Amino acid sequence: MVDSASLKTSVLLLTFWLYLLPATAEEPAAAVPWENWPCKYCPDTTGTEGWVEPGIGYQSEDSYRFGRYTGLKDDGVFGSADGQIKHREEDGRYFEIRGRNLGLDSRDVQIEGGDQGNYKLFLEYDQLPSFNDDTTSSPYRGLNGNHMRLPRDWVPANNTQDMATLEQNLRKVTVKTERKRLQADYAYLPFRKWEITAHFLHEKKDGRQDVGTTFGFSETAILPVPVEYQTNELGFGIGYTGKKLQAQLGYDGSFFKEDNNRGQVWQNPYADPNDPNGYGQYALPPDNNYHKLGATLGYDVHQHTRLNAHLSIGRLKQDGNFLPYTINPDLGAPLPTNDLDGQVNSTLARLGFSSRPLPRLKLNANYTYSDRDNDSNRNSYDYVVTDLFNAGSARKNKPYSFEQHLFRSSAAYRLSSRSDMSAGFDYDKMERTHQEVDDTEEKTLWGELRVRPHETLDASVKYTHANRSNSDYDRVAQITQNPRMRLYNLASRTRNKASGTISISPASALTLGLSADYYKDDYDNTSIGLTEAKGFSYTADISYLINENLTTTAYFTRERLQSDQADSQSFSQSDWFMDDENMTRTMGVGINWTAIPDKLDIGADLVYSDYTGKINYDSAADYPDLESSLKSVRLHGTYRMKDNISLKLAYRYEDFSEDDWAKDGIGVATLPTVLGLGADTQDYDVHVIAASVRYDFE
Repeated sequence: MVDSASLKTSVLLLTFWLYLLPATAEEPAAAVPWENWPCKYCPDTTGTEGWVEPGIGYQSEDSYRFGRYTGLKDDGVFGSADGQIKHREEDGRYFEIRGRNLGLDSRDVQIEGGDQGNYKLFLEYDQLPSFNDDTTSSPYRGLNGNHMRLPRDWVPANNTQDMATLEQNLRKVTVKTERKRLQADYAYLPFRKWEITAHFLHEKKDGRQDVGTTFGFSETAILPVPVEYQTNELGFGIGYTGKKLQAQLGYDGSFFKEDNNRGQVWQNPYADPNDPNGYGQYALPPDNNYHKLGATLGYDVHQHTRLNAHLSIGRLKQDGNFLPYTINPDLGAPLPTNDLDGQVNSTLARLGFSSRPLPRLKLNANYTYSDRDNDSNRNSYDYVVTDLFNAGSARKNKPYSFEQHLFRSSAAYRLSSRSDMSAGFDYDKMERTHQEVDDTEEKTLWGELRVRPHETLDASVKYTHANRSNSDYDRVAQITQNPRMRLYNLASRTRNKASGTISISPASALTLGLSADYYKDDYDNTSIGLTEAKGFSYTADISYLINENLTTTAYFTRERLQSDQADSQSFSQSDWFMDDENMTRTMGVGINWTAIPDKLDIGADLVYSDYTGKINYDSAADYPDLESSLKSVRLHGTYRMKDNISLKLAYRYEDFSEDDWAKDGIGVATLPTVLGLGADTQDYDVHVIAASVRYDFE
């Protein structure tokens, strides 16, 4: 629902937009009799052509992580197919069908058709799985609904080791989600230079995710909670493309629905179900909708100068009914209102300028204004602690809002045919409500130099310096925290970054490359919180064309990230410190060989990657290192049996291992106050072989 102010703004936008367009739409141009001038050398694209590639494969073992996004999670035989069919008429009508991974959980089908220069329709259906873990188990029943209960013979206890019927009631559960998406796009050209567009998207996400819940201050249960989301998006637009002026006006809407919107209820494993705290409940993501109107303009002032502008206004609404404060009948209290009546109004305005006033000089500047006005109602709410007791004091919700002013500018100058330099200045001011800092200002200055002293050598270097300052840091009411603590995204900060690249081609068949990046963030005014962060990474690569039939590539990348933090046990001055260090190394080699020209192609890719994470304390025992490694080998070959028939063979090997102290040896009841899911570390060793036949036709 749009109020009168938004409607007036929309009318003004439309009036201004139409004012800039030609007074009347141009009639379609007269058809050109192309048949009188046939092209002797143009390829004939009319008719039907395409290809299909059915295949079969075998996987050596089950692994959720290996097939997390592809669907290759089960051992045994699997089938898959790819293909494409295209048809085009002489009058410009056409259609195309494309399919990928048909037979797998990551399948994708696209259909496109239309009349060239008149209209186009695009349809797509695709699936994306996310297989997270299949080593998990839980005693809970009713996992597909909104009421999760324990078995009738369940024996509650104060700790997991004394839950006498736990082991006999464990059942395997899988933590996974699957997204299914249907999309449609339409474009129509009613007149020359004009285009009308529409799009629609329906997305459904189902599955199960792990969620932590708590009774009291220490009794925890990790639940396998069902996921049932739906999102619908639609939009309409009209655009004009002239020689100097381009303009577009559009509407976009998004509608989110949680199918299980009554909230999630679960039985307390530490208490008798007849006790007041025998059950818990928490709210699921509420239904909401978003509407946006937007206009975009681009205008070439003259040959070397262009202006562009964008304005959009939006509104997010959320008015789902509240759940009660608690499911505990002994702590009942009336709510101040039935729903939040949430409303967020957004405005985004951008004005840009680019020009080349001199043959060697190019200038760019743009200003962006962004406003997020959270107009949700504020009320006082009772505070119930983990369904056990009332805190005794009311709290008000905090509708966070912000206003941003962002200015970016840059200039590039060509010093010579082999060198150029560029520099820029950015200014970012954020004004916030209901947060520890009212406003922040960040100023960024950067410069870059690119040179090519020789035909075989390219190099560049870039340096960036940024400084962020803030207003007085004040503790937000009703939030208990150390007054010396500073949130890293609001704290004053000095940032320095440097990067460089070099590429050398000592021979026409050989290319060597090296790139490096470094940054350091200093939080000098922070005594509690993040005090420093820095990172360094570099990549070396080589490409060598041994002969016209054999190419090799290799690379090595190393990245190291570090951060330092300070905290306090006494809620005062900092008295303990820790540093976090993460290092990743990746290396790979690739070979492509045309063994028999126009007949046999062979390739191989080898990848190795490892990661180490360290958490160190100055006056306490360090956590064990987090470690993981991945080894991957891929071999593939294509043999052309005929001009239109090819046989493809592929082999893939992947070995992944990890050491994670948060999972290693931690079962469902290992921790006395945590009823977990018993997830294992994701180690696997998988071999996959596959064969397919591609058939081209026309």
